[in-house]
Amino acid sequence: MYFNPPELRGCDGRLFDRILISRIRQECVVGIYRVERVRRQPLLVDIALYLDTRAAARSADLRQTIDYAEVHREIRFILSECRFYLVETAAEALCNYLLAAPRRGSFVPNIEAVAVRLAKPEALKLGAVPEVQILRTRTDVERFAPEKTDFGAATLLHRSADCVIRRLEIAPSAEVTSSDTARLPGDATNGLATVDITCDSELTLVTAGSRRTLPAGRTASARPRVWRNTTDVSRTLVTVHRELCTVEDLLARVLPAGGLEQSEIPT
Repeated sequence: MYFNPPELRGCDGRLFDRILISRIRQECVVGIYRVERVRRQPLLVDIALYLDTRAAARSADLRQTIDYAEVHREIRFILSECRFYLVETAAEALCNYLLAAPRRGSFVPNIEAVAVRLAKPEALKLGAVPEVQILRTRTDVERFAPEKTDFGAATLLHRSADCVIRRLEIAPSAEVTSSDTARLPGDATNGLATVDITCDSELTLVTAGSRRTLPAGRTASARPRVWRNTTDVSRTLVTVHRELCTVEDLLARVLPAGGLEQSEIPT
């Protein structure tokens, strides 16, 4: 179905520009049923970003607008690495992430609002497709201030029962370790596994005695690991803390006594 997000106006009455990314398909863990907790299923994603693109249009400078390749990569990372119980939570997490303040030193304008549509094409039978659509503005989401750390700063971007998403700013010549990310300020992440994605190039990953410099968009989940910033400017890393527990633990949380089988999902 065609994605047609609504038009929105700013305080000055001017219509916001929109950047749309449509028909993203990503395999992920999402749902409460037994089969949904033990295997991935596809989510279909449509995103609309509301902002002012005039400065980028005048300058022809990508740094002054949204790099949709970067947004696409980071959306897929969040959906792939988090393990959501509800599509509603997945949609909220994407909005919280996209509406966060731009990274320090960035020329990118603020995203004023985000529209998200998520569909689960394999959830129901007989061709029915459930969807969730939400629209959030900057004033709808809680924005957390960066908190100082030994390696630079950490900003909480999203917090829910099933995942925590943070953005780390690694200062020049500093490093962050797996144990550092487990002790970050804000909500405790005990019992959660951690996966990282680089948002800048030239971060060096050290794991099991090896050392390699990764380009932007590479992920890592090995333990233990150390990220080193060998440059003279801050570099960015996004971490996802997701549940680390047995399938039985998950089922005990989300299913009623006796459990439900896939055949019992409404059709």
